[in-house]
Amino acid sequence: MKKLLIYLSLVAIVLVPGTVDAAEFFSGPRKVIDKEQTVSENYYSATQEFSLEGIVEGDLFTAAESVETTGTTTNDFFAAGANLDIEGVVQDDMRIAGSQLEISNTVEGETIVFGSNITLTNDFTTKDDLMVVGSMVDINGKIDRDVRIYAQDVQLGGDIGGNVDIYTQSLNIKKDTNIAGDLNYSSASEIQIPEGAQAQGNIEFSKSEFQEDSLSALFSQNVFQRIADSVNYSWLFAILVNLITSLILFALFKKNIKRMSAVATNKFGRESLRGLAIGIAAPIVIVILFATVLGAWLGVMIAAVYALFMILAKFGAGMVLGTLVGKIYTKKKRFKLTWNTLAIGVVLLALLQLVPFVGSVFTLLFGSVALGTLSHFAYKSMRNKSIKSK
Repeated sequence: MKKLLIYLSLVAIVLVPGTVDAAEFFSGPRKVIDKEQTVSENYYSATQEFSLEGIVEGDLFTAAESVETTGTTTNDFFAAGANLDIEGVVQDDMRIAGSQLEISNTVEGETIVFGSNITLTNDFTTKDDLMVVGSMVDINGKIDRDVRIYAQDVQLGGDIGGNVDIYTQSLNIKKDTNIAGDLNYSSASEIQIPEGAQAQGNIEFSKSEFQEDSLSALFSQNVFQRIADSVNYSWLFAILVNLITSLILFALFKKNIKRMSAVATNKFGRESLRGLAIGIAAPIVIVILFATVLGAWLGVMIAAVYALFMILAKFGAGMVLGTLVGKIYTKKKRFKLTWNTLAIGVVLLALLQLVPFVGSVFTLLFGSVALGTLSHFAYKSMRNKSIKSK
């Protein structure tokens, strides 16, 4: 089952359209890129054990139970696994997720970390923002810009060049901590800044209503094992139905879907807010109309349209995610949805939905974007027809 999960998690990589840069793929029990080896293209792997000692001249994507790196990645670095020991150099952004993580590398770009027990050692350096989501988090090293942390327990140290925002249950500031900007934290109780630690900006505290259950559900046991346990034939069948339906819709309305997906990704924030507003307001309006005799029929019509849009938004969420993935991989701002990237989006969203807490957030976000964009295009179409009829 673990192998099945790993291969499914990399299906997006396997199905990347031919417009992306050249890439090398590997799957097997163990992979080592040794010190003398240089990979002159993007590298993708699905293994039980992965080790990077040499150089990858491109993006590196790996999913493995165990990941160890001491080498160099010249572009983005993506890793997911149970146990990660990350050293070396990443010359662009880094995204990693796992259960046990020890991070000691140098990152030229932004760093995002998800995990259970996360340790950033004194050797860790990132020259851009740092975001950490976890259970037990120990921060050290040097962060040149802002830091955002959402965790059950936070140990904060190191040299931070920007602002720090922390949402936690328990916070401890170490004596060697140096914060150049503001410290905004929400915890169960207010803390005392120890002698030797510095926060040069403003310090703001708020009483935490931290929901321990949210992270406990995600990190109380190996998240990858939880996902693997959820993968069964019913789940695979549901993905197949969703994928086939999405492909049929794409075949029937290819031109319109491409346009809507492009708008959804280009105006992501606007369309997500529009979708959330519609999702909240529509049921309220329907209930009010049902409460009146004259408005009951109108309520039925609106309820039917709303139900249809919610169903279409469910399929649209995968299409939006697929378009976003296509834009990232091809680095094209005007990327248009393809058959392959549609499949990528559907499968990736299904995988994300297996992750407690995180899955519901992604589902709501991309579903709202799809609903907002669909509603916007429907309104424009009705308005144009009304104008032409006059």
